[in-house]
Amino acid sequence: MKKGQICEGYVERLDFPNKGVLSFEDEKVVVKNVLPGQKISFMITKKRKGKAEGRLLDVLENAPYEIPSVCPHFGVCGGCAYQTLPYDKQLELKKGQVRKLLTPVFAKQALLDGEAELTDEYVNHIFEGIKGSPVQSAYRNKMEFSFGDEVKDGPLSLGMHKRGSFYDIVSVRECQLVDEDYRKILNTTLDYFTQKGTSYYHRMRHEGYLRHLLVRKAQKTCEILIALITTTQEEQDLQPYVDALDFMVEMANEDCTPSDSLATASTESQELFNNGKVAMQLNLSHQYPAAVEALGADKVGCAPMIAGSAGVGATTGPWYECVMKNSENKDMALKYVEYMYDHNADYMNGTLKIAGRTSVYEEAGKEAGNEHTTAVLDTLNEKQSQPRPMISTWSQVEQVLTGVVESCLDGADVKETLESAKEEIEAIGK
Repeated sequence: MKKGQICEGYVERLDFPNKGVLSFEDEKVVVKNVLPGQKISFMITKKRKGKAEGRLLDVLENAPYEIPSVCPHFGVCGGCAYQTLPYDKQLELKKGQVRKLLTPVFAKQALLDGEAELTDEYVNHIFEGIKGSPVQSAYRNKMEFSFGDEVKDGPLSLGMHKRGSFYDIVSVRECQLVDEDYRKILNTTLDYFTQKGTSYYHRMRHEGYLRHLLVRKAQKTCEILIALITTTQEEQDLQPYVDALDFMVEMANEDCTPSDSLATASTESQELFNNGKVAMQLNLSHQYPAAVEALGADKVGCAPMIAGSAGVGATTGPWYECVMKNSENKDMALKYVEYMYDHNADYMNGTLKIAGRTSVYEEAGKEAGNEHTTAVLDTLNEKQSQPRPMISTWSQVEQVLTGVVESCLDGADVKETLESAKEEIEAIGK
């Protein structure tokens, strides 16, 4: 066995902190981010004085007890290590690790108590094991997210460090360690600063503005503390960011679901705007597979923006299913929407291949035939893609904007048309 050698083996045990131990050529090798029972391939990174360390390359076989992770970020995000372990197995693993760490202490205590030797009976008398938590998900009451990028010079990300990386940050929009309030705050923050084009702090260059987002929630009062940690290298007016958070809270408190009847047809959903980006995701996804089938893949493409040399794309309406605000059967409707959300990936198996969850699209985009999903997400991440404002006069504003698009496409002067539209919209606001 030598440094750089590629090896395979079964993980025998897991020592604290997260150090998998396996045997290779009659020697012990330590590999991180593995589980007992897994068959892995790894590369030897250190070899000296009878000790060896390896870097995980791939999990060739899962352990027999592993289950699918409930978090779409697991495996890439470095925040969790045991999401694929059933909870009872997690407790068993922790019990073994804690007991092994405390064994020297037990031995000393045994001598003080006059015991001739340390026995299992003596340890079991004083070691009570690990008590399970009544809450197994969304249990964190404090989280600190980091700003950065997942790939060098990539788009802004906000979340946790990528597994095995000191610099790369993975956006964790659907993190299961926290509840929905945390996820809304993270998403609002990430969307706001992405739209603003705000820089993050580069550790190597010591340049940039955004560093961390700290969120703490009181379990009894449900009060939330939000702390945005930045450098002093830039001066920014953060009041719009505060307003964005206030707007998010206002929507949550007032239960801002559409007051109209449940709408499924596109004509009925034109006036609904609470989930504008989701609507665009569904609408654009409708069009791509159908066009490929009708015209052929060589004649259809998706531009990663909604405006530019390829023209202008527009869409209306939110998610197809929305719960009536005053419905007598609201609880049943909410269960239905929750079910649709949890099974959203099933829609990718249909003819239209549409879905409303970003994580579903990110995963589907890795497969041939789903090229539109990546392009749609790129479109929605562009600054031109904006959800409709939540104002009562929107239908009047929309008529003005529709006229702007039509006039410009017919050859009207863009600057003059926009200036005229601005005056009309300001008059509507008064």
